Parts: sequence; C-alpha cells; structure tokens
Amino acid sequence: MKWPGCLSRDPARRLTHQPSPGSRRTPAVFPRIHQRPGGFQPKLHLCDTGIACVLAGLDGKTMEARPILLGQMFETFVVTEVRKAVAGSPRDLRLSHFRSHAGREVDLVIEARDGTLCGLEMKLGSTVRAGDFTGLRHLQETVGPKFRHGYVVHGGDRLVSFAPNLHALPVAALRGIA
Repeated sequence: MKWPGCLSRDPARRLTHQPSPGSRRTPAVFPRIHQRPGGFQPKLHLCDTGIACVLAGLDGKTMEARPILLGQMFETFVVTEVRKAVAGSPRDLRLSHFRSHAGREVDLVIEARDGTLCGLEMKLGSTVRAGDFTGLRHLQETVGPKFRHGYVVHGGDRLVSFAPNLHALPVAALRGIA
C-alpha cells in the first residue's frame, strides 16, 4: 500500500505522522511550568480521526486487530474534541502534553492564563483503575497547588471519583463541549 505523503511507517510498524496543513501539534513543553529543556517530545494529532483512518486505510476489523492504534485514534478523537471546545472558549487556554524526565506522561494538559492546570489521560477501555492516574498524580506533585483537576477519559459509561480532584470521565461526557 502506498502511504500518502503525510503518513509513513517506521520499522516498528507504528503509524507516524509528518506535519501537514491538516495536522495540529500539541506542544510538549510548558514554559510557565518547566524551565529545564529535554525529556519532552511533541505529539502530533491529525485534526479528524475519520480522515486519519481513511488515509491510513484502516477499517473496523483492522482497528480491532491493532488495539494500540485504536487507542491512539481514541486519544486523537478526545484531543480534537477538547481543541474545538478551547477554540470556542472566551478563556485564554493553552493545550500541552506533559512528559517528565522519568517517562511519566499526561496525554493532554489544559493550562489557564493564571497557570492553573487540568490534566486529561485517555484510556480506551471501560475499566479505570487507580494506576491509570499515575501520570496525573505526578503532574499534580510537579506543579503543586496550580493543579486543579485530573481526568481519565475512558470508553465506559460511569463517572467515578478516585480523589477529590481526580475523576474517571466517560468519553460520552465530552458531547456538546465544543
């Protein structure tokens, strides 16, 4: 199969995306939070998961056979929905991706102008466990009181609180936020 110019496969058979006019880069570095360089890698998300699947030649059967790719598309879907909501918001919000030098990460961080943060971690499965909040807890420890809330957005249907400011949020709750 010939891949479109903006898509390629690396030796690990993982779909990678090269920047193109239809993509958005989620910044990896928080200038207001981290003053040290290194350890951060940007994430790229195609703006439309449907287009991403078509460009990659993916269908339902292929996605079921490749759960990692399905999880990546789920993450891209959530990021896209949040991006739309932020674009229509009167608040000055910035989206970023957090990855510590120790390798702990948060898929999406929403930063307000005053420096307060909300973190989102995406999990395709319907069961959320305390361990799914590891990256969010690390972010909370890193930024201290600036951390407001952390959410694991999941494929289930229940909103569950794991701590006063850490919650499992079903992806269906994102409907209508944009």
